[in-house]
Amino acid sequence: RGESSATSSATEAADVDNKHTLFDNYDLDTTHKYGEGGYGATYAAYRIDPHTQTRTDKLAVKIIDTRRMKIDAIKKECAILESLTHTNVIEINAHGTGRRNTAQEHLYFIFMELADGGELFDQVIDRGTNAMPEDVARNFFTQMLAGVLHCHERGVAHRDLKLENVLLTR
Repeated sequence: RGESSATSSATEAADVDNKHTLFDNYDLDTTHKYGEGGYGATYAAYRIDPHTQTRTDKLAVKIIDTRRMKIDAIKKECAILESLTHTNVIEINAHGTGRRNTAQEHLYFIFMELADGGELFDQVIDRGTNAMPEDVARNFFTQMLAGVLHCHERGVAHRDLKLENVLLTR
């Protein structure tokens, strides 16, 4: 993962009860989809500067349908990720439910650090029959091990470690 923003804080990352605050501080761009999984999809997002009301840091937002995944499980995953601070673990900036009485009512939004380099899976596939050079593979593997070690030292098991879930920065 890349450098984290100095503007994020534990209070900002906590579940945002005031839905307007969440959407006043963050903007999403559903025209730019990064990926899709079994419970939702990930899109481009931005932090909003409170003074200028302009987009600042580019982020990602994972949007989960709470009719497909229990909200308590989502919040638990967010709490776990918030407890992990490591270069090789994605950082959560804020999370919360969508606005009531809108199409967002059954959605949960997790605004997080952007890993704009794609998946490690794509790096392997793009090389085709040309094997990844050992030094490049070793570098990726060392970073993965460092992130997993950090999780394990804090009593967290990933449980779905695969090339598609290893996200890269540019």
